[in-house]
Amino acid sequence: ALSSAASDVYKRQVFILEGRLIFDLEGHKKYILEANDTLYYPNYIGHRWENDTDSPVKMLIVSTSPYDF
Repeated sequence: ALSSAASDVYKRQVFILEGRLIFDLEGHKKYILEANDTLYYPNYIGHRWENDTDSPVKMLIVSTSPYDF
């Protein structure tokens, strides 16, 4: 397991290209993201997302990892 200091270095970035998405970070508030919105968070936080519309969503997720692949 990583120490909390080390794990804070590894982040996720979510960028909404199209549509609207509700992004729920465990232990934090829900974020409503729309086209051109960006959300950054440590990748050890539990998360889920929901499309509460009938329209498609396109998003880009970039994640760093402490592991070599």
